[in-house]
Amino acid sequence: MIDTFYIISLTSIFSGLITIIIAYAFFKIYLEKKIYAEIDKIGSLIESRVKKGVMEGFSQVIDERKYELGQLIEAHVSKGIMAGITSIPSTEVIKGTTKTIAKTGADIVKGMKPNFW
Repeated sequence: MIDTFYIISLTSIFSGLITIIIAYAFFKIYLEKKIYAEIDKIGSLIESRVKKGVMEGFSQVIDERKYELGQLIEAHVSKGIMAGITSIPSTEVIKGTTKTIAKTGADIVKGMKPNFW
């Protein structure tokens, strides 16, 4: 009875091993290349669709924000120019310019010799 049990057990183990070996060989020889080819095809399709969607979404967001961003930049530039102009002490600039013009005029006159002698 024990001999029969061992024979049945060994037969089932070898049958299982042979089944696993045949299934693995079938997978390696026939299915593996097809499965990986299909995965690569689907992967490249997904990648192209994602790139296309990202680029379209990005350009749409840029187009939507372009006007708002332009207005914001324009306001900041105008504000900066106005702050720069108002910070210049105008009376000092006028006095400095007037003195420079007077000095230049005096230097020109000093360098001239009268021609009527």
